[in-house]
Order: sequence, then structure tokens, then C-alpha cells
Amino acid sequence: MSLPHLIEIARDHFKIEKPEDWQEIQPHWIRNIKGVGPKTLDQIRIYLALRGLTLKDDASVDFWMKNLQTAKIGDSISLVDTASTEAFTILIDSGEQQPWTFQGFMDGEQRLIQPIKWKSLGASHGDYSVAGCERYVHVERKSVDDATGTFLSHGERRDRWLNTMEFLAEIPFGSVVIEGTLGQCVASIVSRGTRSQTALRNEFIGSVISWQSTYGLQFWFLDTRRVAEKIAHRLLKRGWRYATEQSEVIVPDVDRAISELT
Repeated sequence: MSLPHLIEIARDHFKIEKPEDWQEIQPHWIRNIKGVGPKTLDQIRIYLALRGLTLKDDASVDFWMKNLQTAKIGDSISLVDTASTEAFTILIDSGEQQPWTFQGFMDGEQRLIQPIKWKSLGASHGDYSVAGCERYVHVERKSVDDATGTFLSHGERRDRWLNTMEFLAEIPFGSVVIEGTLGQCVASIVSRGTRSQTALRNEFIGSVISWQSTYGLQFWFLDTRRVAEKIAHRLLKRGWRYATEQSEVIVPDVDRAISELT
């Protein structure tokens, strides 16, 4: 089927009467329509972005304007970007200082575009989640310095960290991803005041072992920041798949016409 025909199918399916109505439709609802694939979804996205609109819980207008190019604007929009777009949007906490952007990954020989959106995820709720799946999946990112500082902390910082672990432990897919190996973290620890390097290193390792047992959390110690970003992406995608399977997708009935994409 041609792209215009597939768009008509989606349009009829969701009974949208004006372009703004698309804002109530989530991307994966469109992908659930038989025969409708990522190219159709991206064409709808760029159509909406050109009008300052987005799908529900999708990436921003600026994101789509930067990542989806068009050869023609009008009834038939021909995408010249052959990248494949993931069907879910990753939420980045607005307080994240050194964020992953999840761009530049490949699926075989095809480049992946990952929609992202900045949002306050709440205190002690981790740094990353997936739009519409906040009850299911969160990831806390730690650099090597942040991991050693946090895991060996006391007082208010310690309390915040314990609250974060408690939250992550209560959801189906809560994880801590560290941008360095356990060995790299331990090697970076130096003595503090009256506490020796050996004592602090033992405390760091012991705490991680204890937390994994107490909270049932997975601590991912990975070789590099990029590897950590890739693993976090897979964890978020796995949580999104689980959440979509658990949630009953409610969409409008078929048969009402929607506005023309012009």
C-alpha cells in the first residue's frame, strides 16, 4: 500500500476530525494498526511537527523537525531520512546533568532514531523512564565519581539514595547503570579523613552486595559511558515492551473520518 493510503487508514481508524485530534493518539497505537509501519508513523509525525503539534507522549516538535527531513510538503510527504524510529519515547529527568541522548545506535545497517523528551520524573525516581510507562520502568545513571560519592555518602545524600533504591525496587523494571566497571569504581576510591582506602573500598563493595540482596536491584557496572547508554536503552525498551503487554490499549472505534493531511 502507498503511504497516503496507509495514512488514510490510520486517519479513519482513530476518527480524527482535525489535526489537533492526533495529539490524543499515542505512537504505538498507530503501529498496532495492521499494515501501518514506521514510515507511515514518521510521516504523520512530520506532518504534525510542521503545524507545531505532536502525538501524545511523543518527542518534541523541535526533535522531529531536526530528525525527519521532507522532500515535499503537502498531500504527499516523502521522507528522505531512511533511519528507523523507535516506537517509544524516552523521558529524561529535567535535573539530569550529563544526560544520555540515545542517538547514533544501529539496528544492523540501519540507523535508529530514538525520540526523547525532558520531564521532571520526581524526587528519587531515577534519571530515565519511558513516556506512559513511568509505573513500570526507571533507570538511575551513575558516573564513576557519582557512584563512589553516593554509595559512600552519609546524611541527606544517603537518605535520598535509599529513597531512590526503594522506589526502583517497587517497580517491575528498576535498574542502576554505572558508567564504569566495579574495578574502576573501587580503584578510584581514596582515603577520607580517618577512614583508610581499604576500609572505604570494602564498604563500597559490601554495600553494593547488600543492596542487591535487600532491594532485589540489578547494578550494571559497565566498561564505558557509551556501553552503559546502550544497556540502559535496552533496559528501557524491555520495560516498555512489558508495560505495553500489561496495559490494555484503548483506542476509538473505527469508521469516523478525520481531516485531510493538507
